[in-house]
Amino acid sequence: MSRRELLALAARAGVTAAAAPVIAGLSSCARSLPLTTSTGPVGSPATATLKPPLQGFLDEATTPLYDWMLGYVRNLDWSELQASAGGPIIMNSRLVSDIEEVRAFNAAHPSQAPRGIKLRTGAAGGAPNDVKAIGGGPFKVTDPGPPRISAGVGAFWLVEYQTAYADFQDKLAAWLDPIPEVREVTMALPALIYEEPFTRYSTNALAPGKWTVSLDEQSFTAMLTAHQVWKSTRQDLAYTVYNAPGGSNDFQLTFLTTARKAFGPQLVNGNNALNANSKDSPLYRAITSAGPPIYFQEAGSLRLGSPPAAYAIGVACGANAIEIQKYAGIAQSVLLEYQRELLANPA
Repeated sequence: MSRRELLALAARAGVTAAAAPVIAGLSSCARSLPLTTSTGPVGSPATATLKPPLQGFLDEATTPLYDWMLGYVRNLDWSELQASAGGPIIMNSRLVSDIEEVRAFNAAHPSQAPRGIKLRTGAAGGAPNDVKAIGGGPFKVTDPGPPRISAGVGAFWLVEYQTAYADFQDKLAAWLDPIPEVREVTMALPALIYEEPFTRYSTNALAPGKWTVSLDEQSFTAMLTAHQVWKSTRQDLAYTVYNAPGGSNDFQLTFLTTARKAFGPQLVNGNNALNANSKDSPLYRAITSAGPPIYFQEAGSLRLGSPPAAYAIGVACGANAIEIQKYAGIAQSVLLEYQRELLANPA
């Protein structure tokens, strides 16, 4: 397993209990919110050839338990796909196996919508060692929440790092963009431990006197530029409140609009902390208002609460897909009810 998979599994231990669907009476994301962006159909030149977005429930880390599930996530460190800055792409055996498995599954199930794969990769904590060394790194960052994970990262705010990331995306797209089974990949240039670019646990360790909020924000623009090489594959972007010291807590809302303008429907906006207590927030309203495609990942077991209540909030917010784990204890009838709701949302 990759670093990302091990961390995710450690944080999401436990089996959830079955419960009845909760669909009505939600205020977290009002259905009256517009489901199309107000900026109009501004997108990449590849709009007409986009792969379909992933829909329904996705297994967050492995092959789904049930045949009716239409996708799953492959978590790989950058270093598992490229060993050094500027080096060749590694055709990772697990990803190759995933592609072959999904292709065979789809051939064996022609009567249902095809299954697809999301590739989650690119965070600085999983970069090749020479990339981590850029700018005097690696710099140690720590997620203070349980299970308190640390990682070393390179100076992602420097042009040298951004050039290495752009090379990684260019070569990865050359391999995977033509492959229909790989439907979505993550955007993660400024991301630290996980592929959540807006999360800043602390910047005290990030090259004192060299890292600045201005350079940090510019790295997001570099991320958009790097991902323009993808023409058919959807690009996933996980939003959290931007909490860099000295930064604007609204930066992620402004950037959401910028990213939608740059990628149009190729961009899949989302959040990786959906839970039963998710409430009406500027972030969730902005994701809903920007329109589909939309995804959510359920929060870890300590925060998730009632899974059906969380799923209902995701549905109400316009989600097309929800990533889940430890769902064997939830009745299939409950999952199928929400699967129908997810598939009914405009994509």
